[in-house]
Amino acid sequence: MDWMSYKNWLGNLLLSELPLQEKCPNFAQLVTDSREIKEGDWFFPLKGETYDGHNFIQEAINRGASGYFIQEGFPFESKVPSLRVANTMKAYHALASGWRSSLPSSFQLVALTGSVGKTTTKTMVSLMLSHFAKTFSTPGNQNTEFSIPKALFEIDSSYKYGVLEFGARHPGDIALLTHTAKPDVCVCINAASAHLEIFKDRGTILKTKLEIISESPRNSVAVALHDNSTLYENAKSFERKLFSFGYHPEASVSIRSETKLNEGMEIVFAIHGESHRLFLPLYHQSYPINAAAALAVGLALDLPAKKCVEGLSTFTGIKGRYRIVKTKSGQIVIDDSYNASPESMKAGLTSVLQSFYDKRKVLILGDMRELGDSSEEAHKSLAPYCIKLNPDRLITVGNFSNLIAAEAIKLGMNPKQLIHFATVEDLIKKIKDLSENMEVIYIKGSAAIQLSKAVEELVN
Repeated sequence: MDWMSYKNWLGNLLLSELPLQEKCPNFAQLVTDSREIKEGDWFFPLKGETYDGHNFIQEAINRGASGYFIQEGFPFESKVPSLRVANTMKAYHALASGWRSSLPSSFQLVALTGSVGKTTTKTMVSLMLSHFAKTFSTPGNQNTEFSIPKALFEIDSSYKYGVLEFGARHPGDIALLTHTAKPDVCVCINAASAHLEIFKDRGTILKTKLEIISESPRNSVAVALHDNSTLYENAKSFERKLFSFGYHPEASVSIRSETKLNEGMEIVFAIHGESHRLFLPLYHQSYPINAAAALAVGLALDLPAKKCVEGLSTFTGIKGRYRIVKTKSGQIVIDDSYNASPESMKAGLTSVLQSFYDKRKVLILGDMRELGDSSEEAHKSLAPYCIKLNPDRLITVGNFSNLIAAEAIKLGMNPKQLIHFATVEDLIKKIKDLSENMEVIYIKGSAAIQLSKAVEELVN
């Protein structure tokens, strides 16, 4: 097909917003960030809530782009080849979906979502599957409508498995990503209270998270948490083959026991009536449920449970998610700074309690964002967990976290143990003095508070 014929064919297809069901001709690398353009790439400008990639078309051309997509109505002309489409985001997803459909039928794609634990579970699943065959996994927390198409374009026929995590900031976001990626296995880990400011109520959160199952291909296999009866019963209603996980004795992967060890933890699972033991070299209260979800994915893919457990045993944690790092002076820094919700904050504090109760410790807790009207109560609810830990110091950072301290004082904590900072920069100026002689330093808050900077200051 010559260039003009191809341009007309693809342009008409995208303008009509029809899903692309056949392989996309590999005419160029598609790049959405003008700063990453290399000679010969095509620039794909996307419009977000705070920026418009169309403003960088000329920059992309200057960097060597051989062509670009452009949305109807945007005033830009160039001698460089272009494809004008009705909506660049829809076009980007249509192309990615077409590429996904072109992959061999032997390729199996796993997609998962949840309010908390997505990235940890995704990492566990990826490690487990890589024990069997070459596996693609999105780096970090790339889980949006911008990053999922990009991830799909990076998958080729050399991969046997792929693992994606889906995030959502609005109802319908998971549905969009599911339609684009067409997962073979779709996993709903949980539906907690994160982002209540956006979703307004837990029912909307649940419905949004379950879009990963309700909007998946009819022949896909579902995996869902058994312990939340509302979530589980809704998952069953979508008429997909369903595997479950959790502490419930009837779950497909049932957690029977978990034991805190000097270094790590041992978890015992019941799978198909057989007992399987998993040793992890570090402890966190949430790891059993994350691992159970991963093993349920193994069942959905008809993989042997014993080998799945072997693959999971290689898990060593994730930066920013309860990752234990030692400073040069021997202090233990628990980096849980990536993000925070009431559920994950309580799980983290409980994990510190169970592992380091008898150590001299300082807790550094930042705001939990996007909780809407429940924010005040959510922050106050952490105070009892802090008191149980009996920290030498409780340091709070941000606009809402001082509510934790105020509630802790009401419950009997000595005000001399409490220090509040408005910003992480203010904290960093004094963090070395405040953490001196401490054996354990636990750091957690929403990503917007940027407590990762405090971790870097302590470690480096």
